[in-house]
Amino acid sequence: LLRVGFASSDSSVILPDVAESVCFDSEGNLYTGKERKKVAQKFGHSQVVAVVLNLDAASANANTISMFVNGLRVCEPQPLPPSLVGKPLYPAVAYRNISLQVNLGPCVLRPLPFKCHTVNCAKPSDFVAKKPSLPENGKHEVIFPVGVPDEATFDWLDQFLSANKNHVELSDRSVLDWAAKSGIQRPKGYSWRTTNDKPDMGFGLPLLDDSSVSEMMAAAAPVMERNFVVMAVKGNLVAEDRKAALENFAGTRFTKVAKVIMGGSSAEYKAWIQEQMLANNRLKAEADARRKTQELARKKLEEERRKKAEAAKKSARSQGKEK
Repeated sequence: LLRVGFASSDSSVILPDVAESVCFDSEGNLYTGKERKKVAQKFGHSQVVAVVLNLDAASANANTISMFVNGLRVCEPQPLPPSLVGKPLYPAVAYRNISLQVNLGPCVLRPLPFKCHTVNCAKPSDFVAKKPSLPENGKHEVIFPVGVPDEATFDWLDQFLSANKNHVELSDRSVLDWAAKSGIQRPKGYSWRTTNDKPDMGFGLPLLDDSSVSEMMAAAAPVMERNFVVMAVKGNLVAEDRKAALENFAGTRFTKVAKVIMGGSSAEYKAWIQEQMLANNRLKAEADARRKTQELARKKLEEERRKKAEAAKKSARSQGKEK
C-alpha cells in the first residue's frame, strides 16, 4: 500500500491525517478530511506516480491536487480541504510492504503534459524555509504521567498531545492507532479494547501480539531527537517498572519529568472535555444523517425498480392480449 500527497507541519507521520493532509493511495482513492473517494484506477509495480499541487492563484485549478501515472493524468484536479488552503504544505509519503523511490527533483522521471516546478526547484517566493526546532537547553523532554487507573489519565494525555504537537506518545494504545492507520486488519475491529493501558492486541500476528513492536519502539526512542510521553498507567505507578523505564532514557540527552495527574480538574480540562463531547455528538449526527440519506436513496432506487418491473409486466400483458 502506498499513500502520497501533501501535509501540514501539524500532520501525523502516517497518512491520512483527517484535518492536516490530503493524499492519494495505490488503490486510486483520494483522502480529504474525513472523506475517501475513488478518483482513479489502481497503480503499482514499475509505475511512476506524480502528485501535482497547484497553488497558482491565476490558474483555473488553483488550490487543487492532481495525480499522474507514467506522465498521464489519471484524475481531474481535486480541491484541497479548506483547512489546508493558505498553509505551508510538505510532501508526504506513507507505505507498507513495498519498495519505492522518492524523487523531489530537479528532473522528473516521466515528462508531464505541461511544465511545473519540482519541490527541489521551487522558487523562493513559493516556499517557507523552516529551521528545525531545538530545545532551549539542548535537551529533549520525556514525560512519565503518574495517575490512578481509570481516572481519565488517557483523556489528560489526549488533551496534552493536542496542545503539544511535538511530543510523541509511547504506549500500547499508540501501537494500536499506528496499526489502524497502516490498514492492518484486526479480527474484532479497532473499537474493541479491553483497556487503553494494556490492550489485548488480538491481531493474530506474533510480533504485534507479543509486544515485540512496543519493545522495539521503546528501544529506539532514546536515540531519536524528539520529545516523548511514556504512557503506562500501571508501569509508572510500580517502582520497579518505573525504574526500568527511566533507565531506558539514561544519560543527559533528555530531561525526565514526572507529571502527577490527580486532584480536581482544571477549567481548561473541563472546557476541552466539553469540546470533545460536542465534536463526538456532531460526528454521530453527521453519520446518522449520511445513513438516512443512503437509506432514502436505497428506497428510492427500489421504488424505481418496482415501477419499472410493473410497467414491464403491464406491457407484456397488453402485448399478449393483442395477439
